[in-house]
Amino acid sequence: MERLTRILSSLTLVFMVVYAMTLTACGDDDEDNGEGGSSSSVDNPLVNEGGVLLTSISDQYNSWSPDTYYMYYDEKLRPYRYCWGAGNDEEEYLVIDYDNGKISMPDWSGATNLSMSLNSKGYITKIKGSWNTTDDGEQMTGSMEWSASYDKEGHLTEMTINQEEKYGEDVYKSNSKTTLSWNDGKWISYKSESTWIEEGYTGFSTMTSTFTYGTQPNKYKQYPGMFSANDEGGLFAMGLFGIGPNMLPTASNEVETEESDGEKYEHKHNGTVTFTLNSNGSIDTETWSSETGSTEKFTFGYTDAKSIAKATTRSNRTQPSLSKTEKAKRVREFMHNLPFVPHRRGER
Repeated sequence: MERLTRILSSLTLVFMVVYAMTLTACGDDDEDNGEGGSSSSVDNPLVNEGGVLLTSISDQYNSWSPDTYYMYYDEKLRPYRYCWGAGNDEEEYLVIDYDNGKISMPDWSGATNLSMSLNSKGYITKIKGSWNTTDDGEQMTGSMEWSASYDKEGHLTEMTINQEEKYGEDVYKSNSKTTLSWNDGKWISYKSESTWIEEGYTGFSTMTSTFTYGTQPNKYKQYPGMFSANDEGGLFAMGLFGIGPNMLPTASNEVETEESDGEKYEHKHNGTVTFTLNSNGSIDTETWSSETGSTEKFTFGYTDAKSIAKATTRSNRTQPSLSKTEKAKRVREFMHNLPFVPHRRGER
């Protein structure tokens, strides 16, 4: 499995080509309702210092057709919606209701009405939910809790994910903890440890990644596309998991191990990266090259914050009709693909 440039894509773990200032991307379902300011209640340097909004990231792996992810903002310039594609083909991955502290993953996971907590900077500190349904006469119940901690500068320093699920007589449990290390504003490394129990087997996975830096500044402390341009990474790109490094990395080295059923596996992934910047210092392109010769290029799109600092109302867009069983299955898939969670070998 190619990694380093696909950390969150394989986690499975979060957008975007520039969308029109009239907010026509992802289905043309936003309306303008008045003027607003040019700073967000989410402490995001790109918006509050740079005066621009990240509205898209396009992700191209080798010569494949690129995937493009889009973001929308409310009248307070808070990111509230994230989707893939445009027109009739869009998939709405994340929808945030700040007033009621809720987050939903409509198209992608089927998970709706999950509770969400934010700190004073507007960063997510907890997402929590549960489900209870029946599939072919078997009861399926489960719960999850996703917590995040930050340092005083606003860097994500720890993320824990706990899940428990029961389907008939089968019980699945998983616990994951990720520790992120920062020094002088640089993201030095992270280590994830995950334990899971399924069908009587206990497994243990680790993922350790270290970053090398040069002298190129990351003016607005953006998270690189490798962590934010995919289904789960939208929350990073939208600034809801704190600020990124103050410098841009030049390389990354990753080691992933797994122990299960008496066997142990190890995978190593190394890559180098180059960035081009816009005239205002924001990231324009980001290109990763792996030791196997594969490449992945991210292209970032922006618009001026003042141009869309207007109240927006989300339309009653019809979502796909899902059974309770299908929703439960999608919630489980969502849990297995959260950021930084090492995957069991059978899920690669």
